[in-house]
Formats: sequence, structure tokens, C-alpha cells
Amino acid sequence: MSGDLQRVELTEDALEPELDRSPTQPPGAGPRRSRRGLVWLGAGAALIGAGLVAGQAVLDARERAAVAALQEVPGVVAPLGDALSVAYELPSLSWLDLADDGRRAFLVTTGDDSTPHLQAWDLDTGTVLWDARVGSSTSPEAGENMRCSTGTADEGAVVVCLDSDGGTVWDDDGRYSWREATYARLVVHAQDDGRQVAAWDVDERAEEIAVLDGVVATAGRDRTGVVLTARDLATGEQRWQRSLPETGEVDEGSYFPASVSSAGGVFVASTADGYVQLVRADGSVLPLESSRGWNAPDRDVVVVNLPNDADGSRTALVRDGAIGPELRGDMVPGLVDDGSLGDVVFTTADGLTAWDAASGTRRWSVDPDEPVATYDVVQVVRGTVYALGASGLAACDGSTGEKRWVHERPDDESYSGGVLTDGVRLYLTELREPVDGQAPEPPVVHALTFDGTPAGEVTVPDGVDWMTTFGDRIWGSRTAETGVNDLVVLR
Repeated sequence: MSGDLQRVELTEDALEPELDRSPTQPPGAGPRRSRRGLVWLGAGAALIGAGLVAGQAVLDARERAAVAALQEVPGVVAPLGDALSVAYELPSLSWLDLADDGRRAFLVTTGDDSTPHLQAWDLDTGTVLWDARVGSSTSPEAGENMRCSTGTADEGAVVVCLDSDGGTVWDDDGRYSWREATYARLVVHAQDDGRQVAAWDVDERAEEIAVLDGVVATAGRDRTGVVLTARDLATGEQRWQRSLPETGEVDEGSYFPASVSSAGGVFVASTADGYVQLVRADGSVLPLESSRGWNAPDRDVVVVNLPNDADGSRTALVRDGAIGPELRGDMVPGLVDDGSLGDVVFTTADGLTAWDAASGTRRWSVDPDEPVATYDVVQVVRGTVYALGASGLAACDGSTGEKRWVHERPDDESYSGGVLTDGVRLYLTELREPVDGQAPEPPVVHALTFDGTPAGEVTVPDGVDWMTTFGDRIWGSRTAETGVNDLVVLR
């Protein structure tokens, strides 16, 4: 019998009117009412109450399941309480990257022997899993200029580092130049235990490296511009070489190192004047208009800025080594996307515009009206778009773009430090510029429910003056007594 049905039995006596009794009338005098109906009515009410409790339990279970599912989404941090604490501190480092599982970090630091060391850290416990001296140099400066990249080779997941005595040198005016190298080689270490599995000599002009699909590319310079050289990660044999000429539109008083990265299924090489070339792992160059500027919000996509036309800025996405449809506006990066809106991307066109990433079809636009006029980052959570701008956070219906609510930033000297979520609430961070002679103020973290209701503040440890998310963790900077900024993990 369900809780919303009641069985009521009435006897003939129960239908008769109840007689008034005087205080002296003995119990039992006059007609008696049956209590059977009252018993069944009480049971029905109890079942209704039980049904409501069970229904709430189902809703609570669904909510817990939804939060648990969000915890698996890249960029969603572990649940926060009312206060953050420093879980552990990392050493001074010159390079840092995360393993694909997000639970380990690889970094280059200077060891106790004053030489470069490659380390793997367990990010759950803050312990060093392995430590390996990397490269042949005995100079601490070599570690400061060491460049590395993660990838996959025949041996499995690896970290590849450029071992060279070349590097940037700063002068008293804040400009830097390149110190010519006397040697350069690639050193390959296994991610599981840090053992060195390969090493090859490369062109001494190599300044930066990246790994993609079993190929490692080095970027260096010749007289005309950037030279990209690719080698087989298993054998070290050269596969191809590509050149990216520079126009000379750079500050002649400064030196800009050659640059190469990998994301979206391509190597991204860029010149000092900002021009970009996209090359697949097989050496084929993607046909791309003269592009200046790019970013990679994650390893799966590259966003390139196309030349402006009469209607303003244009953007294109590169995924799986292919250029997608042209989109109007500049890309608004997505920090979190749980997939609830499908394959969607956002640009600054008409304030904020949602596009179907595969077809380039415009889904909706939000006019740039106050109090939030421009948007810097977005999060997609459970069908809602949370868009953060310099003046506040706006929640928009993911299907229509209709604004549901706006949370304005305080009108003070602080500036936005970003937005993050743990799947339970949203968190807005406010940062302040340091004042000379004073200790830096910790960031202020405002908690909001997903319907925009303020939910208090999260306390940040003293000494932490900056924080951000990297992977699914919160990272911060803490100024040590020596004046050096230490990198810490908060939880």
C-alpha cells in the first residue's frame, strides 16, 4: 500500500452522533465509537510522512551522486570547508607539469648537490616519489634554464628534458639576452620511477622542446627566424624540420627565446613578433591565415587568433590536428565543463556568445550590459553557464543564455582572482596589490550557492598572497622569510 492511499473502515456506531456526557456520566455510557478508523487514518498519515522522508532521501542521494560526478570533472577541486590550510610546500622550481591522472606532479629543482634534479611528487600526500639527477651540468644555472615536456614513448609515459648550458641572462636594466650553448642534448626519463631511458645530442641552438604522439620537437633560431626540428622519441632520429620566418617587428634591445608547445594534436611554434605556425606530428603544416596569438586552455585544444576583419576579432579552434570553424570574437576559456551542454565553446562576440564547436553555429548571445560587461572565463555546471568578468559573476541558462542572476564584485581596490567550484558551491577570489613595507594580504574567498546566494567566506592562511587552480587542486604562493615566494598546495 502506497503512502498516498488510506484505508478507512467505519462502523455503524461511528456514524451515529456522539452524545453529550455529563462529568458524572460513567465511562462507557451511551453509544461507543469504533477506533478502527482512527487506527487506519493514523497509519495512512504515517505512511505519507514516510513517503515524504523517502522522497527527500532520494533527492539527497541524487544530489550526492551529482556532486560525486562533478568531482570527476577536470578543474573541479576537492570539497572545501570554511577554511583552507597549507597541505605542503614544494621546493623552488624552474619547470612543473602534471601527469595525465592529475595525481602526480613532475618538477625540476636544484638538489642538495647544487645540480638540476627531476622529481615526481604525489599530490595527495605531498611526498617525493622519486628524485633523479637530470642532465650532465654541475651548474645551478642549468637547472634554472632547463626545459622539459611530458609525453609517451615506446617505454611508456616519459619526461623529456633539454639539457643545455645555454639560457637567458638578465642585465641591470631588466632586459635579457641568450647565452650561447656549448652543448645540447635531450634526456628521457620514465615517469614511473625516474630512470633515464635515452639521451641524444641535438643542435646547440635548441631553446625549447615539446612532445606530441611519439615525436619530440626542439625550437631554435637561425638568421631568418624559428627553426623547428622533430625527432623520433624512441630512436632519436630526425624526422623533419620546418622554418618560421620572423618579420623583424620586435624590440631590438631584447631577446625572445624560440617557442614551441603541443596541444590540440599539433606543435605550436611562435616567433618573437607573435606569428604562429601549427605543425602535426608527421610534419605537415596546417593551412592557417597569418595568425598572431594563441592559447591552450587544455591539452586537447589550441585557440588561435585570426586577423581582425571589418566586423572585429575572429577565432579558430584546433583539435585532433584539424582547424575548426571560424568564430566571431575572442575565445573565453572554460575552466570547468561537465559536458551538460554538449560540445560548446564561448567567445566575446556580442558580450558572450555560445557556439557549437563542431559546426560553428551560434547558439545564443548575452548582450554586454552592466553590471557584467565583459567576460574572462566561464564554467559549465549542470546546464548553467557561470561567466566571470572584471565586475562580477553572471549565471546564464545554458540553453537560452537568459541571465538567472548576477553577483557584483566589490567596488574597492581588489581585483578578481578567478572563480572555482568544488561541485557543492562556487568560490570567487579577490586579490589585492601588495603595499610597500606591508605584509601582503591573503586573498578573500567568497562562497556562493549555485543559485547565487552568498554562503560566507573561506579563510585563507596568513602569508598566502596569491592562489589559483591547476588540475583539480588549489595552489598558492607564500612569501618566505628570505623573501622568496614558495609554492604551496592548499586544501
